[in-house]
Amino acid sequence: MSEPEPARRVRVLFVSKADAARSRIAAAWLHSIGGDRFDAQNAGTDPSSELDPDARQVMHEVGIDLPVEAPRSLRLRAQDYDLMIVLRP
Repeated sequence: MSEPEPARRVRVLFVSKADAARSRIAAAWLHSIGGDRFDAQNAGTDPSSELDPDARQVMHEVGIDLPVEAPRSLRLRAQDYDLMIVLRP
């Protein structure tokens, strides 16, 4: 009997304007809760030059560290994702 194939991870892209808080927080939560079942990414339509320090602090308080990397531009192909979630204020 052969080993079952591992389940494919669902690719999710969270998009916000600046990629400085909302999209980063959403991707971090999905990664924390969903573990290996999801590949959560984040990007912005008009990225900020840096991560919002309040977002980093809030997530740190619940035990989730946000990556220090600079916000990313939405230069990704939508068809590379199973689900794209747009976050608006």
